[in-house]
Amino acid sequence: MNKDTIQYSQRKKYNDEISMRNKNMYSDDGIHKVLLNHRKLTNLRASLILAFDLAALFLSMIFGAITASAIRNILLDSASVFKLSEVNLTNIAIIVSLDFILLIWFLAKGRYTNRDPLYKHTLISIKGTTFVLLSIGFLQYLLRDEVSRLWLVSTSLWTGLFLAVSWWCAATAMRWIGIWATPLFVIGSAKKATEIERMCTAQPTLGYRLFEKLDSSIIEQSDEAHAALIQNCAIATGYQEFEIVVAPEVEQLNDALRLSRSLELAGIGNALHLPLQSLPLSQLRQISPFGSNTVLLVKSNNLSRRLSKLLKRLIDLSLAIAILIVSLPILVLVGLAIKSDGGPIFYLSERIGQNGDSFPFVKFRSMHRNAEKKLAALLASDPELAAHFAVFLKLPNDPRVTPFGRFLRKYSIDELPQLLNVLAGQMSLVGPRPILPNEIELYKELSFYTSVRPGITGLWQIGGRSHLSFDDRIALDEWYVRNWSVTNDFVILAKTVRVVLTGQGAY
Repeated sequence: MNKDTIQYSQRKKYNDEISMRNKNMYSDDGIHKVLLNHRKLTNLRASLILAFDLAALFLSMIFGAITASAIRNILLDSASVFKLSEVNLTNIAIIVSLDFILLIWFLAKGRYTNRDPLYKHTLISIKGTTFVLLSIGFLQYLLRDEVSRLWLVSTSLWTGLFLAVSWWCAATAMRWIGIWATPLFVIGSAKKATEIERMCTAQPTLGYRLFEKLDSSIIEQSDEAHAALIQNCAIATGYQEFEIVVAPEVEQLNDALRLSRSLELAGIGNALHLPLQSLPLSQLRQISPFGSNTVLLVKSNNLSRRLSKLLKRLIDLSLAIAILIVSLPILVLVGLAIKSDGGPIFYLSERIGQNGDSFPFVKFRSMHRNAEKKLAALLASDPELAAHFAVFLKLPNDPRVTPFGRFLRKYSIDELPQLLNVLAGQMSLVGPRPILPNEIELYKELSFYTSVRPGITGLWQIGGRSHLSFDDRIALDEWYVRNWSVTNDFVILAKTVRVVLTGQGAY
């Protein structure tokens, strides 16, 4: 027997022993109960989401018929009103077939099992609807007059709308009846556990709730200790489903992978919260040759591309002009109301913009005319408020703000004149928070900020507004620049509308 054969036999024997030990280690009845409950809940959730999708598809066909009838009645003569009799078996067969393909695609994309943010599920719905529309156009060309084009197109558009909200409706319904949120154990530092808890709170549709924080020293313990950890977690949850997040420090990466492997062998859902915050994760491209363990992560900066800059600028100009036209009556009324106290309508302040250039930042005036003197006197007389201002650079119940100004700030109406800054090319609709010249020294790395135009809204606006510390705002702005995409901009704009209308986090 040659040397290679002996080494192969020894390795095989060792691997078999490890596999047997792991099998015995994770064969407890309690773990089986956990896995069984997890399987039942996963199937139940998937079934409910599918039921909501089927209801959405059914409603889209009905609303498609109603819409087609209304369009014919309004735009065409009454003699050509759409009739349900026009929806023949061919029409129904086309829609049902496309809907079936759509559901299969949703299944492959993880719509019924993955815990992704809401906007990702919405994007999946939009992509699926686009496929349906293109398919209908192709089939209309082939079948000519055998299909009701108006009904098919109307139905597909309603399909996109209903599917975009059906996943959210299903997740919300399951939250109400208590089967959506999965208990989460976090193994790591207190800071990382707090980050994950904040994520779970801010995005309830992810379906996680922090159950317990565990010390990071567990990561470095033996396989037997990891097995005991799983048992303890199962007991703590009453043998209900649970998942574990492993949040290692850099020096704990190898042990974290070993723990993750142990959880995988036990069938327990787990995730790694790796120390990669400084990387643009959404813009990393992976190169991994087939059959090789070598992985290259290629970084890219979307905002450094000319086409991306042009696209962002076109979106800024078109939306800014549209918003200015729609809000013109509000701008006039607000200006008259501010002018009534005898002071200026606008507040101009120097801000730092792209390439470090300063520009006049314009807002509706929301403070008294002697605001800065009031601030200095207040901070000098109240150390507690001074400490708060040092962290947040804002004050709750700020005495400098007028009663009307407080209303303007709550709903961000005072920000509307910044649309003029957008038209002038000094700002963008979405971007980092505009900073004052004396705030530059607070930035450890200013280059990411000056590489783009500051924005009227941004992650700081939808992530807490005035409740965020200045350091938190800087971190969010840095994430935005590193991970920019058109999709992210539209997600931020959509969330801004909700935050502004509810007045969350403003003072």
